Amino acid sequence: MKNTRSRPPISPYLILAGCCLLQFGGMGVQSNSMGIFYPYVCKELGFSTAQLSLHTTIRGLVTTLFLPLSGWLFSRVSPKTLLTAAGVMLCGSTFSMAFFHHLYQWYIAGVAGAFLFLTATPILLTHWFPQRSGMAIGIAMAFTGLGGAVMSPLGTWWSEQWGWRCAYLLFAGVGAVTILPCTLLVLRMPPQDAAVVSRSEAQPTVQGGNLLRQPILWMFLAAVLMIAYPSSYVFHFSTYAVSVGLSSFVGATMASMSMVSNVGGKVAIGWLSRKCSAKWVSIWGAALMVAGFALFLLFPNQEFLLYIASALYGICLAMVPVAVPLMVQDLFPAHQYSMALSIASMVSSATGGMGIAFAGLVYDATGSYRLCFQAALITTLALIALVYLIYRKAQVKPQVHHP
Repeated sequence: MKNTRSRPPISPYLILAGCCLLQFGGMGVQSNSMGIFYPYVCKELGFSTAQLSLHTTIRGLVTTLFLPLSGWLFSRVSPKTLLTAAGVMLCGSTFSMAFFHHLYQWYIAGVAGAFLFLTATPILLTHWFPQRSGMAIGIAMAFTGLGGAVMSPLGTWWSEQWGWRCAYLLFAGVGAVTILPCTLLVLRMPPQDAAVVSRSEAQPTVQGGNLLRQPILWMFLAAVLMIAYPSSYVFHFSTYAVSVGLSSFVGATMASMSMVSNVGGKVAIGWLSRKCSAKWVSIWGAALMVAGFALFLLFPNQEFLLYIASALYGICLAMVPVAVPLMVQDLFPAHQYSMALSIASMVSSATGGMGIAFAGLVYDATGSYRLCFQAALITTLALIALVYLIYRKAQVKPQVHHP
């Protein structure tokens, strides 16, 4: 009799746990917390905020170039190989920053540190949790915020106690310990004979044709741009706090508040997607962001209110990785999901990267971040109207993503 033995079955919940750690160590530690280094590095080496933050922009842009290939790569290369390589490069780039003295070195590390985690988790969890993808993605993506909430104050303390170079080494170590065991031992696609076609029972909501020729795609990408644009501001919170006469620790606490909101927001969006549509989740989230930006503008140096503003701002960090994939599910048929999500992730990554540089340039030119918050307030108000128009234009009934 033919031997049909295969690898032992693996629980979908173990995959979910692996994705949680992947997001914690990748996006949470190696991305969302990196802004705490700006004041220390700039003070010691004499860089401007805009100059140093450009390395994060470069990382985002290089990541953007790889995102259209992510769906193609996942269909041809095992997650173990693909994500392990990305994890080694990402942690290695952070490790190397501890030894840098020249600005161009950060730029080179920004290229080497590009990673695929923006699309890896949604793709994996959409396959393993076809009927509960919204909640699963929300839980996993919450760990990007948890990583930032934990590592922002911890990294600030490390930098104060032992210097920013030592803090870079510790960040790289935390990232490696949380990422690599998961990519090597846990993360994989479902077996072919047990794989489930995601949303197989859903009816296509945008019919036929080349994806890039569909007007609804470009409206949707404009919405993604508006969601992602202010998501990079968290990198500047430490510098912002110092600019309004508060301490860098207050800035780190602001970043932590936004990351706590990021965690809660992602879980809430995933849960709410089971009760109402991504349309209304996105509109309500944008309304909370508007309130946060208004507080930044009205009370720029009131510590307690800045913490509240930071928490409201953190909703945008939750919307990019959770609300956007849910909108893709609503607006595009199953066979276009990976491509549409890759394009949306490309736009969000590029926009966030450029937003970091824009905020740095504004601060260097004016000594204030006020113009940045004004721009964010205007674009977020426009986002509310645009999301409503997108669903009206698509002429679809927004889907409730059932458990």
